[in-house]
Amino acid sequence: MLADEIDLSRGDVIAAPLAVRASSRPRIRQEIEARVILTGERVMEAGAQFLVKLGTAMATANVVSIHERTNI
Repeated sequence: MLADEIDLSRGDVIAAPLAVRASSRPRIRQEIEARVILTGERVMEAGAQFLVKLGTAMATANVVSIHERTNI
């Protein structure tokens, strides 16, 4: 939960400041847990495959499981 309301757009990323992170060096991971907001018509289902873009980097992501859904 965020302390303040903020405006996000497609492609924006929320991350902890470097001072809060245990290590300031990025780590390469094969598996992550994330909160995702979809802006399109496609429904996210377990087993689905998506393209993920962070900055200029792109990767294929496979949805393993969904813990919660919220209709915004």
